[in-house]
Amino acid sequence: MRVFFYFLWINLKKDLKREIDIILLSVILLSTMITIFGVFGNYQEKIRQILDTKPDFILQNTTKTLIPSSWIDEVLEIRGISDVSPRLYLKYKDFYILGVDFFSENANKNISKLLSKIDLKKFFSKNYALVSKDLKLKRDFKLYNEKFEAFFLSDELSKLIPKNSIIIPLEKLQALSKVGEEKISDISLNVPNNDEWDTVKQKLDSLFFNSVTFNKKDLIKAYVEMFNFKGGFFLLLYLIVIAIFSLILNSRYSNIYSEDRKIVGILKGIGWSIGDILYFKLFESLILIFISFFIAFIFAFLELFYLKDFFGEIFFNTKDLNLIEEGFFSIDFGIIFSIFLLYAVAFIASVLIPVWKIAIIEPKEAME
Repeated sequence: MRVFFYFLWINLKKDLKREIDIILLSVILLSTMITIFGVFGNYQEKIRQILDTKPDFILQNTTKTLIPSSWIDEVLEIRGISDVSPRLYLKYKDFYILGVDFFSENANKNISKLLSKIDLKKFFSKNYALVSKDLKLKRDFKLYNEKFEAFFLSDELSKLIPKNSIIIPLEKLQALSKVGEEKISDISLNVPNNDEWDTVKQKLDSLFFNSVTFNKKDLIKAYVEMFNFKGGFFLLLYLIVIAIFSLILNSRYSNIYSEDRKIVGILKGIGWSIGDILYFKLFESLILIFISFFIAFIFAFLELFYLKDFFGEIFFNTKDLNLIEEGFFSIDFGIIFSIFLLYAVAFIASVLIPVWKIAIIEPKEAME
């Protein structure tokens, strides 16, 4: 056994230089696929986290224009709902302003949680605005020519509000933007009993002829379908590339080097069986596979760190991924194992089949 592994080590050192192009091709193929599914896995997890903080239902106008605040009174008459909250959001320069009713008894649970974590006395003592950490604003800035002071939120609290946005009292935003006290963008609400979701949605849809209702379940379903479609497409593409890679390997090892033919012949001549020779090439192939996969995994991690904006633009038309901060290792390792298994099987089969064809002939003929 010691002779077996010593010869394996000697032969591997000799073959590494010759196999560098195969290793390089393997690293490019594997790192690209790991990165793609890493982006998918992290973005899917991030969307799930975001949706978990959102209200169960959003009631809007079909044309996405402002709606009368009087709609709230009719919504409140529906049994089984809670946390009914009016919202007004407007685009201002390169960010969004969200106006909420801080003192509403039915305030959204995210707003309630937000208020419980900040110094309310300090916040309402001046013209403050809650600012998400990702938004680059000076401490003193102007909204509609009125001075505000930024109340920057921590990383944890920034997750409770939309990206690139600030929050000010609803009445203040209505006055500054001159939309009037009777206009809001939408109404958010929760339905604690999941069995009542369909009933509540039907009642909401029937209240106003020009309204549309969005619920969290439909959004989650839509995102799952999108990820399944894109994931299936890239998995199919990977299978096609693996098939081409296998053909290249098989063609290369079918025209096996004369030196390798002599080695196989010598090994048979000194008493090695066909099984011993195949085990030898199998171990050699496995070492090359694990080396390639380890390097590819490191490269994939670096790609996710340095090229996250590039992959975000390609797959989701956004640069807002923050994959490393959200946790790269939330990736589905079942998918990573599948990528590894498909690659390993294709590699081993492409190497062993040509070697087996040489191993079954007579030693003298193999060395010719």
